[in-house]
Amino acid sequence: MTYEQAFYTYLHKRTPGHFQRIESSTGSGIPDIFACWKGRSIWIEAKVGTNFPILRREQFAWGTRQTKNGGRVFVGFRRRLKKEILFYKFPLTVKKYGNKLKVTAEPYLVFREPLKPNQMEMLFDD
Repeated sequence: MTYEQAFYTYLHKRTPGHFQRIESSTGSGIPDIFACWKGRSIWIEAKVGTNFPILRREQFAWGTRQTKNGGRVFVGFRRRLKKEILFYKFPLTVKKYGNKLKVTAEPYLVFREPLKPNQMEMLFDD
């Protein structure tokens, strides 16, 4: 199991409502996770690393378009060494990082692991 698959499983067990992993071959950049709870939908691009999340340009473009049309999109970043989970909410600020993009925005939410019951509900709030 990859780090990102383990992160998905971890979030799935702690997120209320409908939670679906997305495996898409129809479009580039679609986030890894879709969740819906109490009539509110969110998308999460799951990343695992040590310092900051890195996005492909297609992921950044998809999240930006979705947000401009009223969607809620997050980058969920599991910072392994610090046992933290950070959520960055689109629209994001990014910086070129080789042929990818480094997220430079401040996190929207920061949680220490293990997640407490109901913490994931905060992503569905306005």
